[in-house]
Amino acid sequence: MFFLPATLEPMQRLVAIHKHLKMKDFVSTEELMKVAADAIGAPHIHRRTFDRDKNTLIDELNAPLIFNRKVKAWKYTEDFDLIPYIPMNSKETDAVIIYKMMLNQLDGSPISKCLNDLLARILKEVDITDSDMEYFEKYYKNIEFEKKPVIKGMKYFLLIHAAIDEKKVISFFYEPYISRKVKKITLTPGKLIEKDGSWFVEGNIVKGETKKSFGLDKISRVKILRGDSLKGNNGGYLKI
Repeated sequence: MFFLPATLEPMQRLVAIHKHLKMKDFVSTEELMKVAADAIGAPHIHRRTFDRDKNTLIDELNAPLIFNRKVKAWKYTEDFDLIPYIPMNSKETDAVIIYKMMLNQLDGSPISKCLNDLLARILKEVDITDSDMEYFEKYYKNIEFEKKPVIKGMKYFLLIHAAIDEKKVISFFYEPYISRKVKKITLTPGKLIEKDGSWFVEGNIVKGETKKSFGLDKISRVKILRGDSLKGNNGGYLKI
């Protein structure tokens, strides 16, 4: 696994060496050392510094770099991209693993599936293997997040968000917490708000332009209505 260096200089040297190797068929050690020194604004670098950079390329980044003893120069034996994946330092790796654990709180909800799929795609681009994941999850087994119950109404989350983005009016049926009397609401949604583990949609009711919020767990049969959402029944513009 390749972690980003603690300082920028090693990465600057690696990038400079890599670019120079891509430009020429054969490059001497002395020339690569000069290129690396120029990259960090130094008059020179020590041979052991170059050896460390060269070993990083070969051993950690799997660069097809060889030394030709006849011409006494270095070259790539095939086309090579320096960083084909997203490099991560140890803190960033920890953050990814903990974030994955946090997502378990929302298991079963549509947004959880979307986020898990996205995280899986990200993990394919970083240098974290399945065995790495198993190790980290065992290492962090003493960290536990409370699993949240699936919030009712989350199936409408993306639909409502699309309506907000497209400035559309929505209609839905709402069952108040106290009266339990179902009402049909026509709303110009302005934002989605998370509070204490629950999601609410806030906006202006079309008739009367009253701003209210509704819990997603208390709404059903959400529809996006046709027409310009910014206009109320009287033709005036609603304020959100």
